[in-house]
Amino acid sequence: MKLFEKNYVPRISSGPDIHQFILGSEGTLGVVTEVIIRIRPVPLCSKYGSIVFPAFEPGVECLREVVRQQLKPASMRLMDNLQFTF
Repeated sequence: MKLFEKNYVPRISSGPDIHQFILGSEGTLGVVTEVIIRIRPVPLCSKYGSIVFPAFEPGVECLREVVRQQLKPASMRLMDNLQFTF
């Protein structure tokens, strides 16, 4: 016969982690209190390109190298073929 069941309770229980609460809602529960707008001139030309890697890991290494060199492309996206299957 079982008299009680012990459940895990954190030593300090002060409610949910507020950072996870805001981030977990993708920011919908946050409040914008200050905004900084930076205006940049329109570039004289825009170039677009794609790079195909033989596997996912070399693509990840390329992204890391871009960060290491502090390059600032307008956007970067690493995709695998699974994103294109329906």
